[in-house]
Formats: sequence, structure tokens, C-alpha cells
Amino acid sequence: MLTLNALGGALGFAYPWLLAGLVALPVLWWLLRAVPPSPKLEAFAGVRLLLGLEDPERQAAKTPWWLLLLRALALAAVIIVFAGPVLNPTTLLADDRAGPVLVLMDQGWASAPDWAERKAAALAAVDEAAQAGRQVILWQAAAGAVPPVLPARAARAVLEGARPMPWAPDHGAVLTALERGAVPEPAQTLWFHDGLAHGDTAALAERLTAAGPLRLIGPAAPARALTPPRLEEGRMVADVLRADATEAASTVVIAFSAAPGEPERRLGAAPASFGPGDIAASASFDLPVEILDRVSRIALADAPSAGGAALADAAIRRITAAIVDPEADAVTASLTSASHYLR
Repeated sequence: MLTLNALGGALGFAYPWLLAGLVALPVLWWLLRAVPPSPKLEAFAGVRLLLGLEDPERQAAKTPWWLLLLRALALAAVIIVFAGPVLNPTTLLADDRAGPVLVLMDQGWASAPDWAERKAAALAAVDEAAQAGRQVILWQAAAGAVPPVLPARAARAVLEGARPMPWAPDHGAVLTALERGAVPEPAQTLWFHDGLAHGDTAALAERLTAAGPLRLIGPAAPARALTPPRLEEGRMVADVLRADATEAASTVVIAFSAAPGEPERRLGAAPASFGPGDIAASASFDLPVEILDRVSRIALADAPSAGGAALADAAIRRITAAIVDPEADAVTASLTSASHYLR
């Protein structure tokens, strides 16, 4: 990408080679102004009969200069538009590097909430590598496979079909493959990380920094996780976890039911509020026993991911028990609700 600096900011062009067409504008101007040679005059007696006649339509002998200028400016505007102008372009790749570019995607459950933005940024980086004629190593850390070195166009086709996985990325496998030389040393690395530490994350960052320039592109806020629900004093409680314990925040946890053969239904919602510095917040549901027994799963309302959902099991079920007194004259029974965990 060609970038020009001006007073109002930077102006880049996605296809700068098309600007070479501007050089041909003077030639076009000369061609438009060119006038064919005057015709040869021959005397013909019959022409005297046409003397005094006037043609209602007149045509200039040559094109006016202002019309030529207008046509040249229109053609220049078309050339500039096809060159793909971008105001204040964002350059992800280093211009002084010529080796393969490693595009590392964490692609785990924590990447699901903002996967569309991550994918768009990665596609822009691959397109930039294609314009520079560089190869790409597209590494999906949660896929569990060592990728080959691909042309940028082929890497874009693979990236367009990528989806986040419902588990954490394996940074240890990536580090091991780099140490064993399973892939060529990248000249530059773009790491689209999820903001969480997964085992060998720090060691992998040091290894990639040693290989070449490393650029970390993270989310606006790390994804949140949800613990399985449990019973506390007759209420269903679940904990919401976060990694960025910086400022106060809040979210909502929703309880769903899914009976066989019926669509999933929303049974209730509970807020969870984080204080400054808190890494966990509790959401408490006050549901009747009949509704509580129908809960199948809970999920975060604002962060859809595998980590932001949890299935409900027998730990929140209330067992109905009957107590019978065999010594009484009449068989009597009283029903009670026993709240306990099933281990």
C-alpha cells in the first residue's frame, strides 16, 4: 500500500500501480486537441449554386479548452477511485520485511464474542500481505494442526471459513512446533490473542519476539466465563468470572429450559455486578421449585461463547420426599422439599 502524508492526515492507495494511468493524461490531452489536416481545395463550378445557403447546425473546428480540461479531470478521478484511496490507512505489516507472515489466531471460546471483528482484521492483514507479494502462515491455535506456508490468496480462502472452537487454544503445541522447526521462521507475527493466559502463553510470546517483530492484537475486553449453577439457601446461584478486574461492570445471566420436543424457553434472568478490582460476581435466581426443576442451562446475555454458558444438572434439583408414620392409626404423610447436592 502506498501512503502519502498530508496536512489533513495520511492517504493510502490499495492499488497504487493504477496511478500510473495519470501519466497518460498529457498524451490524452494532445490527442484530443489534435486537428486533422485541412482538406485540399478544388474549384468546382457547381458550388456556386450553394452560395448564400446557411447550415442551421454549426460545429466548432476544435474542442474548447475548458471541455478538454473537464474530460481530463473526470478521467483522473476515475483512475484515483480505482486505485482504492484510503484515508489514514492502518498498516499491519512492516515494510522492511520480505519473509512469510505468521497470522496466529487463538480461535478458542474466548474469541467468540468478537470473532467477526477479529476475522475482519485478520483478512485485512492477509490482503496486505498479498499486495506485498508475501506468503502467509495461518495458524489456528485451537485447531490442533500445524499449518503449511500458503500464498496470501489461499490463506484468505482458509480464513474465510474459520470458526471459533468451544475450547481453549493450545499455545504449548504452537511453541513446540516452532521449537522443532515444523514451520519456517516467520519474518513477522500478527497474534490475534483473546486476552487470556493459556499455559505457555508467555513462553510463546518470547519465542515469537525472538523470531521477528511481534504485534499483539487483542480484544477490547477479555471474554467472561460462567460457573455451573448450584443451590444456596433455596436459590440457584452462579458465578461470573472475568480477567480484567479494573473497573466496575455488570452483566445479566439468563436461565433456559429445553424439554424434549419443545423449543428452548427463557425462565428468568439475574444480574451480576462487579465492583472495582473484583474478578467474580454472583448471580442469584429466585425461582419457584417447579420452575427451578426445569432449568436446563444458563448463559451470559452479552457474551455468547462456550465459556459463557453452563449446563444445569442434578445439583440444583429439589428432591420431594414422603415421611410415613407406621405407628399411627391412619397412614399419614407429609411432603417436604430436601435441598442438597447429588454427588
